Amino acid sequence: MTDDEPAHTPQIPEAVAAPRHRRVLSLVWIVPIVAALVAGWLAVQAFLRQGPTITISFLTAEGLQPGITKLKYKDVEIGTVSALTLSPDRTRVIVTARMQQQASSLLNEDTHFWVVRPRISASSVSGLGTLFSGAYVGVDAGSSAEQRRDFIGLEVPPVVTSGRSGSQYVLKSETLGSLDIGSPVYFRQVQVGQVVAFEIDPDGRGTSVRIFVNAPYDKFVKERSRFWLASGIDASFDAAGFKLNTESLVTVLVGGIAFRTPPESFEQPPAPPSARFDLFPDQSSAERQPDTVVQPAVMVFRESVRGLAVGAPLDFRGIQLGEVKRIEFNYDRSRNQSSIRVHADVYPGRLRSGPPSAPPPADTALIERMIQRGLRAQLRQGNLLTGQLYIALEFVPGRAAAEVSTPKGEILIPTSPSSFTEIQTTLANIAKKLEQFPLDELTRDVRASLHTLSATLTSVDRLAQSADREVAPQLSASLTELRATLATARETLAGARETLAGARDVLAADAPVQAELRDMLREVTRSAEAVRALAETLERQPEALLRGKAVHP
Repeated sequence: MTDDEPAHTPQIPEAVAAPRHRRVLSLVWIVPIVAALVAGWLAVQAFLRQGPTITISFLTAEGLQPGITKLKYKDVEIGTVSALTLSPDRTRVIVTARMQQQASSLLNEDTHFWVVRPRISASSVSGLGTLFSGAYVGVDAGSSAEQRRDFIGLEVPPVVTSGRSGSQYVLKSETLGSLDIGSPVYFRQVQVGQVVAFEIDPDGRGTSVRIFVNAPYDKFVKERSRFWLASGIDASFDAAGFKLNTESLVTVLVGGIAFRTPPESFEQPPAPPSARFDLFPDQSSAERQPDTVVQPAVMVFRESVRGLAVGAPLDFRGIQLGEVKRIEFNYDRSRNQSSIRVHADVYPGRLRSGPPSAPPPADTALIERMIQRGLRAQLRQGNLLTGQLYIALEFVPGRAAAEVSTPKGEILIPTSPSSFTEIQTTLANIAKKLEQFPLDELTRDVRASLHTLSATLTSVDRLAQSADREVAPQLSASLTELRATLATARETLAGARETLAGARDVLAADAPVQAELRDMLREVTRSAEAVRALAETLERQPEALLRGKAVHP
């Protein structure tokens, strides 16, 4: 080997790139991957099923818990309360709820929400099941086509929900009586509905009561149906006597409404929903025929009207021709006289001036003609127990024509003294005449005359004894008849004297009979006042029959 030759180097093998082998996935990772896929699928499904989020405003959040309290429609869960916050003014609680997708169609403009919790009222007990399951939010779906996401919740559950079939009606009344939400509605003493709402009219002149009549009973509500308050115990003492009406024990406690449909109206179609009716204070007022013509009238009495009350009838031979509306005292300074003016409404339509088929008069011409013929108003006793009076309209013979109209357009009905006043006046006149009768002087004159006559008869008798025997028998017989006649006259005069003395004793101011009569009248008056107080107590506190009279501290 020379120096010029390169040194021998060992042969190094050439690197060859070998392909990388793929790693096989371990079985340990299969379970997490499957779980992740399932969770993702469930999340997608939950997102797809998730409905809208709504807010509901309540006065309080009593019984509500986020994540626990449910929203239910017909006892089916359709959402969950997710948060509770206060409103910016801190007067209400804002409940945020996440609804399910299926509940989207229920969130309409007229949908209602309320908290279902145990409630005890005078008319019902509800929500007892929540004592164990907890409170939840009830939902009543509306029928509006407009969607909504912010709602104001009801503080009181609605009496009638949209799922019940029936009809609602509006009743107009001056007062509400003892009605409340849930008070029953009766037809032929069968409960067919209930009161669902009430409010005062915007003008403040009355109230509007909304009732719901369940199907199929709503078909009995016709346009001529009459509704009246059947609240509590309808007890009254008036000129017609004592009246006591009630529908059931429930109406005694919580009140109620009853209605009646005239038999001739059953063939007519039912009244449309939301129809308006008048709500009368009692059954008698409801069943009374409506009066289209009302004529004001005034009557002036010079006697006491104690016992005459507003609403007392004007009776004409058994027909109530009107009723008292106002009683006022009137003093005439120029004449220095006082009187009682009684204002009343007269209904001319209740009188007919022709055959039965003739229509009732549309004006007051008939009443005016009756006054011209001697129609007069007179106070009469309607109820001896209560002392209440009514006004009787009767024809008084011998009365001259009287003035009919007054400056105010009212009919002036002349008056005549009552029968009781006439009797008192007659008795007073008799007593006065008896006091002026010279009974003692007459008795002395009769005694003197009898004494003179007796002396004359004695002289005649002596003369007869000395007369001729033929004349004596005839004269003796005549004298015997004369003595018998005088004896009868004595007995008659004695009886008359005793009768007059007895009448004077009875009619005297300090007579025992007069005192007993006054005591009896006072007892009757006290009894009437006690009965009247009982009626007023029952009217104010109908529950006193069950609980006793309330004692106020």
